[in-house]
Amino acid sequence: ATDETGRVEFMNPVAEALTGWKQEEARAKPLAEVFKIINEATRQEVESPVERVLRDGVIVGLANHTLLVSRSGREYPIADSGAPIRIGENKTSGVVLVFRDQSEERSAALAVQTLANRQRDLLAAIPDIIMEVDSGKVYRWANQSGIDFFGEDVIGKEAADFFEGEQNVYQSVQPLFNGNEDVIYVESWQRREDGKKRLLAWWCRVLKDSSGAVSGALSSARDVTEQRHAEEALHISEQRYHSLFENMIEGYAYCQMIFEDNQPQDFIYIDVNPAFEILTGLKDVVGKKVTQVIPGIKQDNPELFEIYGGVVLTGKPVGFEVYLPNLKIWLLISVFKPSQGHFVTVFENITERKDAEEALKAYSERLGEMVEERTQELHLAQEKLIRQEQLAVLGQLAGGVGHELRNPLGVMANAVYFLKLTLPNADAKVKQYFGILENEIHTAEKIISDLLDFSRVKSIEREQVPLKPLITRLLERHQPPDNILVKMELPSDLPPFYGDPRQVSQVLGNLVVNAYQAMPSGGELVISATSQDEKIIIQVQDSGTGISAESISKVFEPLFTTKARGIGLGLAVSKRLIEVNGGEITVNSEMGKGSTFTVQLPTFRGGL
Repeated sequence: ATDETGRVEFMNPVAEALTGWKQEEARAKPLAEVFKIINEATRQEVESPVERVLRDGVIVGLANHTLLVSRSGREYPIADSGAPIRIGENKTSGVVLVFRDQSEERSAALAVQTLANRQRDLLAAIPDIIMEVDSGKVYRWANQSGIDFFGEDVIGKEAADFFEGEQNVYQSVQPLFNGNEDVIYVESWQRREDGKKRLLAWWCRVLKDSSGAVSGALSSARDVTEQRHAEEALHISEQRYHSLFENMIEGYAYCQMIFEDNQPQDFIYIDVNPAFEILTGLKDVVGKKVTQVIPGIKQDNPELFEIYGGVVLTGKPVGFEVYLPNLKIWLLISVFKPSQGHFVTVFENITERKDAEEALKAYSERLGEMVEERTQELHLAQEKLIRQEQLAVLGQLAGGVGHELRNPLGVMANAVYFLKLTLPNADAKVKQYFGILENEIHTAEKIISDLLDFSRVKSIEREQVPLKPLITRLLERHQPPDNILVKMELPSDLPPFYGDPRQVSQVLGNLVVNAYQAMPSGGELVISATSQDEKIIIQVQDSGTGISAESISKVFEPLFTTKARGIGLGLAVSKRLIEVNGGEITVNSEMGKGSTFTVQLPTFRGGL
């Protein structure tokens, strides 16, 4: 409060805290000295409401965006008002000034506005139609996709105004308006803004007010017109296929391939035609594995699994002949891939022809040997061709698919981040699932990075690099589990290597992480280095499970892995990076005793 001249007479504790002045210090001082206010935007001083009250004799409030500058210089957004203290009707003896700190109100309003903006942007970015109706089934809200479909004037119109033909949609969704909280799916032909008839698939859910009464429904929709046309066309095609399937004289089998660690292990008969039974003599095979139908076939005809698996992986059709000892028949087989994970064989029984050929072969042992050698050469060439096709397809697809997958992964990561912000008090189970989602997104991004690293040729920037600081930083990024002891054995006089530090760090990091994973029950990791013949020899040695003799020759091959997760590119990328840096990488291992990866790098420019 002030006197009639605008000097301070009284301050409560809140006023003292905000202005930084004690009442004893402020008493009799001009209010402008104690109560200093400025415009938040212009930073100019604002006329004190007390001056206007004393001048005009009316109650005065401050404009928005006013800051109080305390004695210490701290600024507070405030709201205030001043009222005259009257003696009699016309005499003003002072002014009462009431003000409060709006900092928390501002923060809360900003948080609410930020959340509202995010929700608005999220709804605008969703390509599906989202519509809200009231209890009378009249549209009262739509996202941008809904407005684009139905038109700018959709709000206020009844949903049935857009129906095309007779509809039972209202009957289907009526349980929602009776309070049912299940999500109801319904399809409906509706009129688009341009007048065209489109089939929409709707997912509908009830809306209730704070008292629990039904206030309307919220629905999302997707235009499935093309999908329905495609289904109808597919039905016609299936009818034609069925006629061909039943009457063709060649045998036909539609099968699903079973892989373990990216290696073909077995396949299941999904469907066969009548000629299949006639030509093979096999009956009731649908739904069964080939190893059940023909015992011993995996041992007698392993090439079948390799060829079928190669076709499934590469998509390249293959034709070949094969003898099945258990059935004592020769088959001429054409195999192709109709869909992911499946293959189709079309075959004929050529046993009579092959018997005649075998009779001719008996006349000349040498001829038989030559045929056998040639068959082996063709077999090896075919395996090489399949691998080349795999790498070619990988190179063509990696770049485009990698970027296409990173976009939805980015959206997923942003969605998890958004959900964590909007659900800060979520229960432990929800937070656990948030963590699972983040880990899976990180794993997917690692696979994409490996694909891109393998498919593109990287430029290198080589320099003299000290090894010890590089490994120290690497171990800081890749902390070992508690049950693994890490040792570094690096001599103090070790010369620097000449290479790209980023690429070499990527390779050594990959070897360290692989070593951790090879010791799930704990163990010891030793990173050592020596110099010899103008080279640095780096060894990463673990005491883990080791690598089998069968697998060790394949560890640097693309797409080979013994892990449950991953696609088998880490070591292939590592080998490629070391080689472009003028070095080489090798591995020695013994099952149950661990593995040692050795990396050699040049120590001078002449190593290029």
